[in-house]
Amino acid sequence: MPAHIRPILGKTALKETLPATDLATAHRLKWAVIDKLRRQIEEADPRRSVTPVAAVATDDSLLEDAMAFRGLIEAEEDDDERGATVSMASAVADRLERDGLSRDAHLFKQVVFDGIAPFAPLVEAWLKEAAVAPRTEAVYRQSVREFSDWCRQTKTPTTVQAITKRVAGRFVEERFVSRGIHAGTANKSIGALRSFWTWMNKRGHAEANPWSGQSLAKRKKLTRGSDHDLGHRSKRPFTDDEVATLLAGITKPLLADLMRVAALTGMRIGEIAELRVRHFKGDLIKVPGTKTASAFRDVPIHPDLATLIARRTAGKPAAAFIFHELPEQTNPARPRGAPATQAFTRDRRALGVDDVIEGVRQSRIDFHSFRRWFIRKALAALEDGATGFTGWTIADVVGRSKEDGPLGMTMGVYPGRADVKALRACVEAVQLPISG
Repeated sequence: MPAHIRPILGKTALKETLPATDLATAHRLKWAVIDKLRRQIEEADPRRSVTPVAAVATDDSLLEDAMAFRGLIEAEEDDDERGATVSMASAVADRLERDGLSRDAHLFKQVVFDGIAPFAPLVEAWLKEAAVAPRTEAVYRQSVREFSDWCRQTKTPTTVQAITKRVAGRFVEERFVSRGIHAGTANKSIGALRSFWTWMNKRGHAEANPWSGQSLAKRKKLTRGSDHDLGHRSKRPFTDDEVATLLAGITKPLLADLMRVAALTGMRIGEIAELRVRHFKGDLIKVPGTKTASAFRDVPIHPDLATLIARRTAGKPAAAFIFHELPEQTNPARPRGAPATQAFTRDRRALGVDDVIEGVRQSRIDFHSFRRWFIRKALAALEDGATGFTGWTIADVVGRSKEDGPLGMTMGVYPGRADVKALRACVEAVQLPISG
């Protein structure tokens, strides 16, 4: 009950016992009681002329009620009971009309009686089946939430049937194009909605996918040789000079160790941040993987990392993180290594190690450039005559699928992963640059 009404009624809540012995009957009876209690609160509310209770109900709660009524009507086998439930649903719709909420009343009746499906209640089932990573799930939820908010602002019904190709296109235009939102950012949201509607279509909730073909075009490749061609815009490895500058200039213990592990293993920052003592077996790192099936792998410990690893694992239990300084993230969508990545970016820029092209949002170099540098140095070693490993071995070390490369089946599937001897040869072929 609203706080300002409690002194008036002398209660903190209103309740009434339902004359029901089972849950289904209770669901049928509760709507009339809820309506009565709402009226009681309204009549006692001195502010009712400004904000009547019924007027502040959210679309989501209205749709949930409508879906509950529809479920009861469809499940009821007794004609009299079904008729009583239909009458109660009609009474709720009439009440909305009396309160001046004609649009809500119409939507309520469409959902209850005409089989119109609201999309918000389907989100949980979609995400449960999708089984995506927490970070991706957060993006999916946010995308649906933003679209639902836009629907309410534009008075667009939040039902599957109301979202046509034209409506989806209008949302993309108003939410992203007219505001100059970067195509990459926009396409994440559009892609999430497309995935949601694809699932609804598969499960019979939607007939078509209005989000197909709605993605924004990325920047076109310009004339080759221009300072702004595609190659100059893409992410790149660090140069040896940049690696030397970073290793010499960033002396904070946590970042200094993270950089060295990344440079001499080719591991992703997310993988490094999740390493625990139990992942170190002899002279191997049993990488738990955070991205794909190929990410689960063995990486030999580089000789130049032996002392660092020994220091960070000494005296710790098997379940302890080796980079214990990284704070736990309260948001499951935020990776454990995110604070380190942000701190590294600040220190990198402070050292003047940057590569930003005019008109491009992000720098061409970031923490992931250590991984790119490792791959580049391993390839360079092969080009200079190194033996004991191949290009496919590099893919095994860094946890990339070999099936999409040349001879995918022959070299990527049939032979399996490289043996430890080859993995070690690959890792040890990479050497940190000597600071000038």
